[in-house]
Amino acid sequence: MGNPLNFACGGCDELAARLAALDRGAPGPGPSVRAAHQLIASGLARIKSILDNLRRYLSVGDAQLVATDLAEEIDQALELAAERLRSAGVRVDKQIARLPVLWTRPGENHQVLLNMIGNAIEAMPGGGALRVTAHAHDRTVELAVSDTGPGVADEDRDRIFEPFFTTRRDAGGTGLGLAVAREIVMRHGGTIRVEAADGAGARFAVSLPRREAGER
Repeated sequence: MGNPLNFACGGCDELAARLAALDRGAPGPGPSVRAAHQLIASGLARIKSILDNLRRYLSVGDAQLVATDLAEEIDQALELAAERLRSAGVRVDKQIARLPVLWTRPGENHQVLLNMIGNAIEAMPGGGALRVTAHAHDRTVELAVSDTGPGVADEDRDRIFEPFFTTRRDAGGTGLGLAVAREIVMRHGGTIRVEAADGAGARFAVSLPRREAGER
C-alpha cells in the first residue's frame, strides 16, 4: 500500500507548502496546486481500491452452495466484461464442452472469472486474444483463461497468488485479484494454477470438484 500512500502524502506536503506561500502573499493557486491535488486524489483512489478488494478477500465464503450451470456463469461473466474487453482491443475465443451441474456459490464464480479476465486484459495493454475453455473430467471440471500477453516469469509463479503481490503496480495493480480467486477456489475444494499458454502468454486453470447433492 506504500505507493498510493506516498502519492497522497507527497501531494499533501506540496499542497501545504503552496498554502503557506499563499498566506505569505504569494500569487494565487497555480499548476503545482492542481498537481498536488491530482496526486492526493490518485493516491486515495488507489487506497480505496485496495481496501475494497481486501474487504472482498476477507468476506468470501458466506453463501450456501447451490446447483450451478458453469457454462451460463461463464457467459454472464464475459457479458459483464464485454465493454472492457472491447475497449482493450481483446478478442474472445470461447470453447465450452458439455458440463455437469456443479455445487458452487455463483456470485463467487463471477468474482473468480472476472478477476482472471481482468488479469488477462491487464497483461495485454496493446490488445490480444482471450481464450476461455471448460471441460469435465471424471472427478473435476476444469475452467481455464488464457491470454496472449508476456506470460508469467518462472520466478513469479510461486508468488502470483500471494495477497498484494503484483508485477503491475505502476499500472494500478493491487495484487489481490488472483489471491481472492485462489481463496474462493480453495473454499470450493478446488485448485488454481498458472502455466505457459500454447504459443505465448499465460494460462490460469481452475479445477473444481464434481459433487453429488449429498456431498455438499
